Amino acid sequence: PDPDHYKATVGVVHGVDWNNLPDVVPELPASSSPEDVWHGMRTSYGTYQVLLQSGDALTDGGVAGGIYAADDGALLFQSEKPDFNAFVPATADGQRGFLYTAWEDRPAGISQLEIAWNATSSEWDVLHSSMLDLSGINGGWVLCFGSISPWGAPLFSEELYFDNTEEWNDESFRYHHNQVLLEDYLGHYPNPYDYGYIIEIEDADSAEPAFNRHLAMGRFSHENAQVMPDERTVYLTDDGYDTVLYKFIADVP
Repeated sequence: PDPDHYKATVGVVHGVDWNNLPDVVPELPASSSPEDVWHGMRTSYGTYQVLLQSGDALTDGGVAGGIYAADDGALLFQSEKPDFNAFVPATADGQRGFLYTAWEDRPAGISQLEIAWNATSSEWDVLHSSMLDLSGINGGWVLCFGSISPWGAPLFSEELYFDNTEEWNDESFRYHHNQVLLEDYLGHYPNPYDYGYIIEIEDADSAEPAFNRHLAMGRFSHENAQVMPDERTVYLTDDGYDTVLYKFIADVP
């Protein structure tokens, strides 16, 4: 492999009390060498630990970033685009939990790492790793940034990148080859109205989470959804230029 090629990396900065940061960020040592850099990551405070890189073998038999066909499980391609990360504790002390990562592709992927803090090595151990099966919601589409709800559920954002839905079927449109990839994933040509929503991961503190698309929050090029403490009001951002900020209010929390 090309030593200058940086693999897509999922990692964590640990050894930092984020609630008690220093007034001044310490400078990197003058003696800092290329060996101190983990694929472009350098930290002045805390230690950066690589947890997963694209192409790594997963404990469930797949590869990190692998996008697999819904019908026969064949590997369609390997994503190099990890984006949003959400850690959901599985224990009260937060020493074990599940780390979810959005792989921002068309079709998209979500990886799940079960990790536990190792006090002896002062690092996180990866207990289990997998790419989750999104076929139950017809796959994900350009999963970008996200947030965690007040009830501890990760909220992933689907970006559409379409000004008009009719472009979905336009073979001359610059993104049309991605619909073809989604067709390869599904085994049939996709319905554009299935995509462009906020996806909530339910039961995220377990090995078998579920997915729920929130259709009522609207279909557009989502970047993020932030749920307010009342658990009814949600502010939603729209990725792109000349876009708007949305406000959603549920009938009940």
